[in-house]
Amino acid sequence: MTKFLMALSIILILLTPQSNASQETKKVIALEWQNLVPQNWQPPILEPAPDAHGHQHAVDKAALVATLHQKPVMIPGYMIPTKVENQKVVEFLLVPFLAQHIKKHMHHHANQMVYVKLKKPIDFINPMQPYWAMGQLLVSSHETDEGLTGYTLSEASAEVYKF
Repeated sequence: MTKFLMALSIILILLTPQSNASQETKKVIALEWQNLVPQNWQPPILEPAPDAHGHQHAVDKAALVATLHQKPVMIPGYMIPTKVENQKVVEFLLVPFLAQHIKKHMHHHANQMVYVKLKKPIDFINPMQPYWAMGQLLVSSHETDEGLTGYTLSEASAEVYKF
């Protein structure tokens, strides 16, 4: 009888799920762009003008979803390279769509731009190709030629988005 109870105890231990905290930290959240915008947030009618040195003002924290900080995520979008080394993209902006634009004239609000820092550089061949970007999302701003971002994806990877 004791062997039966020991075997049953081992089976129960093996079948008992791990704590929710450890499962949540490993679970990657597939985001859509609207997930980066707080539910009741409305964009300002006019954005503040850059200062005399061309720098944007700070990002409005109310425009960001703080609960996403340090979450492992994946999000599809379009790549705008910001740092290239040896013909490979090292860092880029991920945006929901590619608009015709002029540098230093922002067409995306900060909560619709993610600054991506890749673990491993990748080739960039087609500027119209969408990508999946995956990594740890930080509610952290980064100043770029396109304007301030609201989020940063650190230790990221990227792969071609296949329809």
